[in-house]
Amino acid sequence: MVFLSSEKGGAIPGVHCLTYEMKSVEPGGHVLLTQEGRYVEAGCAAWRVMAQLKNQGFLPDTVIAHADFGVGLFAKQVFPSCRLIVYCEWYLQRDHNEWDFEPADASRMDPGHIMKLHLSNGPILLTMQDADILITPSEWQRSRFPAEYREKMILMPDGMDIDFYRPPTGRQTAVPLITYVSRTMEPFRGFEKFMEALQLLQQRNKEVKTLLIGQTQRHEYSSTPPEGRTYKDIYLEQFPLDEARVRFTGWIPESALLRALQASTIHVYLTRPFVLSWSFLQALSTGCSVIASNTAPVLEEVEKAGTLPIVDLVDYFSPAELADAMENLLAQKDRREMLGRNARSFIETNHSLHRWLPEHCRLVEES
Repeated sequence: MVFLSSEKGGAIPGVHCLTYEMKSVEPGGHVLLTQEGRYVEAGCAAWRVMAQLKNQGFLPDTVIAHADFGVGLFAKQVFPSCRLIVYCEWYLQRDHNEWDFEPADASRMDPGHIMKLHLSNGPILLTMQDADILITPSEWQRSRFPAEYREKMILMPDGMDIDFYRPPTGRQTAVPLITYVSRTMEPFRGFEKFMEALQLLQQRNKEVKTLLIGQTQRHEYSSTPPEGRTYKDIYLEQFPLDEARVRFTGWIPESALLRALQASTIHVYLTRPFVLSWSFLQALSTGCSVIASNTAPVLEEVEKAGTLPIVDLVDYFSPAELADAMENLLAQKDRREMLGRNARSFIETNHSLHRWLPEHCRLVEES
């Protein structure tokens, strides 16, 4: 087994880990081709390492690749007889998408941005075209792809390590703690909505403390803030907080994330209609009482749960409603405990790695 990655320093017992190195893409040319150039170079870099493996006699039965980023573009060209399994995470839509969800964003959907979104799907479609098997983790994600590919996709959640993300033996209640997790603090995951709601909550509750886990010095999806500024800076100015009761942790180890979720009184998860965050499922698995936005990826999980309440839902666009929900849930210990038990049961039934890892392995073995 070979694991091919652009990141150096990884080691997996029993797996031969190799690194492909991308060459810099020459500047110039059309501005819309900059990103496409990076994707093509990623595919070429992977090709070079795969070709070396082939020359050494390594002929894989199965290749697994992400549909995006260009890494699987040429897998079939190097190994034409392999079975190619492609993981389909996201397909960018022209409208009714995560980019124009906010009314203010719709005005920024200029022709150049629409063209960039459309071109970004090129490497995805080429990789999927070569695939023997397409998998995707949720019905919501599958619904975003063109119909001719949706019909071929196997719905297969990634699986959650419920042995690691487990509830504590006893959740602390001495000081109420609100947790919020996002890889990067930016509008795409409702960061500004949370900050406004937190300001309202702090005005009503003089004890509550808040832990915000994630990077503040960069952004992944949202537009670039003014030079020298971060979204944290911007929203702390707009919504001044008692910072003695707020801690931004930055990037932390997974063990520290587990401890934070186990100490959480209420976990807040907000998202635009985009890929469901790992942190949402991790919080449920840890038995947190969760307040979440009523957006499509969350609603899919709520619908799976049926009549079992697993989260309290709020309007994504209403920080006031979120503040009310946090205040009310802080006063309802029995409901918090009920939501936590239901959340854990839901993850055990629907997302456990014990269930889905064998399914992933079977897919590889049968291919």
